[in-house]
Amino acid sequence: MKRLLKISLDTLLGSVFPIITWLVLSIILDKNLINVFGLTFPLQFVGWVMGVIFGAGANIHKERDGNKNAVMSGLFLGSAVGLIVFGFLIFNVDLYLVFMNVEVEIYREFTIYAMLQMYISMIFGCILDKLYFEGKNSKANKYSLLYNIISFSSVVLFALILDNKLHIVILASLVRAGCAVLIGTRVFEKFKLKINILKYIKYISHTVVRLLMLFIVFLIGYKNAFAFGEEYIIGLTFIGLITDVQWDIIITAISAAAEIDLAKRRFNYREHLKNGYKLCALVVTSILILAVCLWNFYDIPAAFVVVIIILDIYALLLYPLCGINSCFLQLEYSAKKNTANQFVMSLMRIVCAFFRTPYNSTIGQIIGTTYILLSTTIMLKRNFVLDESGELLRR
Repeated sequence: MKRLLKISLDTLLGSVFPIITWLVLSIILDKNLINVFGLTFPLQFVGWVMGVIFGAGANIHKERDGNKNAVMSGLFLGSAVGLIVFGFLIFNVDLYLVFMNVEVEIYREFTIYAMLQMYISMIFGCILDKLYFEGKNSKANKYSLLYNIISFSSVVLFALILDNKLHIVILASLVRAGCAVLIGTRVFEKFKLKINILKYIKYISHTVVRLLMLFIVFLIGYKNAFAFGEEYIIGLTFIGLITDVQWDIIITAISAAAEIDLAKRRFNYREHLKNGYKLCALVVTSILILAVCLWNFYDIPAAFVVVIIILDIYALLLYPLCGINSCFLQLEYSAKKNTANQFVMSLMRIVCAFFRTPYNSTIGQIIGTTYILLSTTIMLKRNFVLDESGELLRR
C-alpha cells in the first residue's frame, strides 16, 4: 500500500497542478481558459499511449528479456515520436478547435500550451517509470514535486507580467522543458540505441488499444456533447475537475504496481486487490468532498452532473478488479486474447460516443467497464485458481 500511495502522489501532482493552472489562468487572463481542460481532455490519451509504450513497456521488456538498453532507448524514441505527433497537433490546432465546436481565437494559444504540456509531461512520465521499476519511489516523488511546482509557478508568473498570450506559452513551455531535461540528466545512463518498439507494445498492448480507443471515444463524445451548448461544456469541465485526477491515480497506480510485480515475478493477486480497494475508497471520498466544495462556484446543469458523478463512482469501484485482472492476463495468460478483449470493449464505447446525448461517454464507460469486469473474471476462473496465499496458479 505504501508503494501504491507513492506512485499515487506523483500522479496526483501531475494531474492536480494542470487543473489548478487552468483555474488560476482563468482568473488572471480570461474566464474561458478553464474550458481548455475539457477541450483538450481527449488529447491526454495520445500522450498516455506513448507514455505506456516507451515508459512502462520498455521497462517490462528490460525485466522480462534482459535488454539493458531498453529503458533509455525507450526514453529517446518516445521523445522523438512525441515530437512528431504533438508537432502535428500543434500545427493543426485551428482545425482541432473547429472540430470541437469552439471559437478558435479565444482558445488557440493556450490549447497549444496544453499540447506542449502533454508532450513534455509524457517524457517526464517515462523518467518516473524508470525510477518506479528501480524501486526509487521516494526519489520519483521529489522530482515530481519539483517539476510540477516549477512548471506551475512559471506559467503563473509569466501570465502576471506579460500581456501577449503567445509569449506566455513559449516561455512557460521552455521552463517546463528545461526542468524535465535537467531531471532527465540525473537518471541518464549510457546506452546503445535499440529499436524494439514492438516488444515494448507486446507487454502493454491491452493498454495501448484501450487508450487509443478512449481518444476516439472522448474526441467524438465531447464534440457531440459540446454541441448541446455552453452549459454542458461547463458541466463536463466541472466533472473533469473533480474526477479526472482520481481516475489518473487509480489507473496509473494500480496498473504500475501490478506490472512491476508481474515483471519481477512477485505478484500476489489478493494483496494487490486489497490495496487497490483501499486506494479506491480514498479517491471516491475525495470526489464527494470536491463536488461539495466546488458546487457553488460553477453554473452547472445540476441533474446532468449528479447522474454522471454517480455513474463515474460506480465505474471507479469496478476498476481495481478490471485493471488487475487485465494486467495479469496480459503478462501471464495471453496478450493477444486480452488485447482483443480490450478492443471489443473499446468498440462498444465508440458506438456509444455517437449517441446524440451529452451522456454518451458515460453510457459507454458503464457498458465497457461492466463488460471488462465480466470477461476478465471469466477468463481468470477458467484458466487459474487462487490459492490460500493469494497467488493465481494455472489449472
